[in-house]
Amino acid sequence: QRLSVFLGHPVYSLSVLLFTLILATGIGSLISDIVPLDSRPRFFIWALFTGAYVAALPHWLPRVFLAFDSANVLTRAILCVITIAPAGLLLGFGFPTGMRLISAIDSRPTPWFWGINGAAGTLASTIAVASSISFGIGTTLTIGATCYIFLIPTALLFISFGAHRP
Repeated sequence: QRLSVFLGHPVYSLSVLLFTLILATGIGSLISDIVPLDSRPRFFIWALFTGAYVAALPHWLPRVFLAFDSANVLTRAILCVITIAPAGLLLGFGFPTGMRLISAIDSRPTPWFWGINGAAGTLASTIAVASSISFGIGTTLTIGATCYIFLIPTALLFISFGAHRP
């Protein structure tokens, strides 16, 4: 939402930010095949970096916006790409990692998890908009970051990394 205001027009926001987020998450998904989160340390580092990056955004991004407020649209768009791409790259690891972990246990519910992911994504985006309106964007980002940090103890307690069942 802040990036949309910074770019100055909803059309720019949709084209630049949505394209960047989709491309970066796709690249993150591809990288997750090369560098899989198949051990507790790798998963821990990924969840920590993802949560930390999202949590840090409200603290440094407003100063960047102020510094580049008078820049031309192309410069602001490039800045938005640079800002959102790391988050998308990190977020791209989540779904393929979860699918690999679940498939190692039992591949039969895979179609259900695709559906649950779609429904959860739609619901989460609606809740994020409502949360941003009610509590502010910073609070919404903090809640999202906290969810990624909570993945750490959950994964460490319940997921057996590297243990593949037939």
